[in-house]
Amino acid sequence: MTKRRQRVFICIACIAFCATSQLSGEDWPRWLGPDGNSITSDSDFNPKALGEKPEVLWEINVGNGFSQLSITDGRGYTLGNNKRKDTVYCIDVQTGKTVWEYTYDASSGQYPGPRSTPTIDGELVYTLGEQGHLYCFKAKTGEVVWEKNLVDDFSAIPPSWGFASSCVIDGNNLLINALSYGLALDKRTGKIVWASPKGVCGYSTPVLYSSGKKKGTLIFGEKAVYGVDRKIGKLLWSYPWSTSYNVNAADPLYIDGKVFIASDYGNGCALLSVTSSKPQLVYKNDKMKSHFNSFVYHDGYLYGNDGSPGKGTFRCLEFSSGKEMWSKNLGFGALIAANGYLVLFTERGYLHIAELTHTSYKEVAKARVLTGTCWTPPVLAHGKMYCRNSRGNIVCIDVRKEDA
Repeated sequence: MTKRRQRVFICIACIAFCATSQLSGEDWPRWLGPDGNSITSDSDFNPKALGEKPEVLWEINVGNGFSQLSITDGRGYTLGNNKRKDTVYCIDVQTGKTVWEYTYDASSGQYPGPRSTPTIDGELVYTLGEQGHLYCFKAKTGEVVWEKNLVDDFSAIPPSWGFASSCVIDGNNLLINALSYGLALDKRTGKIVWASPKGVCGYSTPVLYSSGKKKGTLIFGEKAVYGVDRKIGKLLWSYPWSTSYNVNAADPLYIDGKVFIASDYGNGCALLSVTSSKPQLVYKNDKMKSHFNSFVYHDGYLYGNDGSPGKGTFRCLEFSSGKEMWSKNLGFGALIAANGYLVLFTERGYLHIAELTHTSYKEVAKARVLTGTCWTPPVLAHGKMYCRNSRGNIVCIDVRKEDA
């Protein structure tokens, strides 16, 4: 082999290696991960790397709030509130250093700070604040492309604890849980595509689904769950679901013509068949009274947290029947899944990693990674875990495989 060919071969090998390394992990570009279902296939994840004393790569503070970190191309985006101002952060996830930030005036009520998580769509990122401040930024520079306010521009009425929906991309549309059962904007301009009637929204994020030729979105409203034609905003069906304080916050789950919903305040959970214009109740029980945390579905079984702040139990239910398969009293918390494992994050800052199985709770690792109140689900991207508390402390923990 000539030296020139040898150099070319080495360059190609290096490029291939870098590409393979980059593809081995997975980004987390929106609320609840790549597909909005709390599941990632990040192959860099080694659950036993957590250990009793996890390796914290960096820690930062972004201000009060409950926003997850959304991650693509080595950058993370999140929101926080400090002294009646919201700040959108773009962070270098290798170092934790701020790349750019954007601040605007925003008052904050009880449990202060933004609830929504940024949504990354190619070169753009979308954010929604507690008081309805909606922005589209250029992801690289933080330049504002357009801005709106849900209250001022669309006459939306905020729920008691502020807007909490994250934005969902559907083609050229931006879907938001606002008004009675949703709002769709042109993602390029912020102009209205369709709007549901005036009313108070719920706290969950829209969930996209397909049923035959129908392309719908699930909207958990103030007092009902809705199926909406996501292209034109036509109401397809609704099912009444009222709770104390009108808190419908956990994202609904759609599986093969059935919708699972859950709320706290004693209401419990239900499975609905939505194959016709009138939903049919399959079952209702009190095994999954989810205050605001969403669920993981895997191979016919559902995993979630039954409880409210201060107390809670992680449970596994058979999806089709609601039968309890196992429970583990770890306290109130959120969960995600990755490569055959559940990652459970409690409000007291403990990470628990267990096997993703319906037969029993099988823990493989545990560590405390934060103090304070931790209500935000963890994020896993490229072998790194990102955890946040309500005061805005974010830790980046190395949970990579040794050869990653």
